This record gives sequence, C-alpha cells and structure tokens, in this order.
Amino acid sequence: RAHSGTSSLALGATNSSTMSATQTIQVPASGNLTWQTYVTTQETGSTAYDKLVVKLGSATMATLSNTSTTGSWFKTTVPLAAYAGQTVPLSFTATNGTKLPTSFWVDDVTAG
Repeated sequence: RAHSGTSSLALGATNSSTMSATQTIQVPASGNLTWQTYVTTQETGSTAYDKLVVKLGSATMATLSNTSTTGSWFKTTVPLAAYAGQTVPLSFTATNGTKLPTSFWVDDVTAG
C-alpha cells in the first residue's frame, strides 16, 4: 500500500509485537516534519491498544493508534523549529497488543 510511488513503510499487523524503523536526519533551519499514515485495525471502540509512536531523538512528536482515522490516508504535521540544524534519529515504532492487530503504513515523510 502506498500513498505515492510503489511502496511505503509497513509496521504492525502482528499481535504482541513491536516493529520500528529509524533513520538519522539533518533537521533544516525551518519547517515541519510531515508524513502520511494509513491505519487498518480489527480493534473496536475508543481504547488505544495498538500505537505508532513517532520520535525525533528522544522527543515524542506524535502518537497514533488503532483509534486514529482508519481506511484512508491522513497527513500529520509537526513543527521542527526546536531541532533546527541538529542531526537526530527519526523513528517510527508500532506496538501491538495481544489481540486484534493494527497495521500502520507510513509514506511521503518530509522534513522541511
């Protein structure tokens, strides 16, 4: 599943699992971190059992979950001003609970 192009980062989809992807980035002098996410889940209700945590260095920039928009791509934007000029790891980590897995796809990640 891809928002653009032919592939995207796929995380989750398995019960009792943690999957992550990390890349070190040079944060520009100004701008935002943006990405597209697509979520599918077997969970119901409003409790966040399965999560996708986005970190820049040790700071959590966003937490998405099985309660986020599902079945369509949605864009997340976070400001980068506090990290301007720094070289830091950017990580996407999905953690699924013991039942009813959630899948997270991430695409079109940009910093600028």
